[in-house]
Amino acid sequence: MNALLASRSPRELAIVAGCLTILIAAALALYVIKPQWERYQAALAKHELLSEFANEDTSGQRALDALGAEVARLQTLLEGDSANLPSQEIEAFVIGRLQTISWRHGLDLIAVEPAKGEVTDEYQELLFQVEISGDYFGLNSWLNDLSAELGFVVIREYQISINGGDDALPILRTQMLLASYRMRESEQ
Repeated sequence: MNALLASRSPRELAIVAGCLTILIAAALALYVIKPQWERYQAALAKHELLSEFANEDTSGQRALDALGAEVARLQTLLEGDSANLPSQEIEAFVIGRLQTISWRHGLDLIAVEPAKGEVTDEYQELLFQVEISGDYFGLNSWLNDLSAELGFVVIREYQISINGGDDALPILRTQMLLASYRMRESEQ
């Protein structure tokens, strides 16, 4: 080892020592200082958040209100506007909405027959045999509005047949089985 060091010039030894120092400093910064700095920044952010929360007069009511609004939004997304209706009023509500959507898109709602579906551990399935008549574009728009107004709705069966009109814009008669789902009410 001494022979190797003696064969090198002092300038080469200084360059190697400088490179080793830089390498050790970079490793120290990367593996020791950086993680500690990141933990410090995270702790500082938490402290600022808790200080802000402690200084508020509402005692977290604003955060609870925001969470409540988010829960209501997600429930509406899942169940539509019928989320808060009792089960006795669901059928009338759905039939009314189907008629409103049909009028909006120039379709004739010919028939709606509600039926009970399957009951799982958490969900009640509501079935509706629906028959509508109108042009293709109205039917397409009707289908797009369906889930927006009624929540999670599945078309389980459908049949489409031509019921008049001309070749360019035929009148379609559509029969479908809609399945709507809602949380099962607890037994009391």
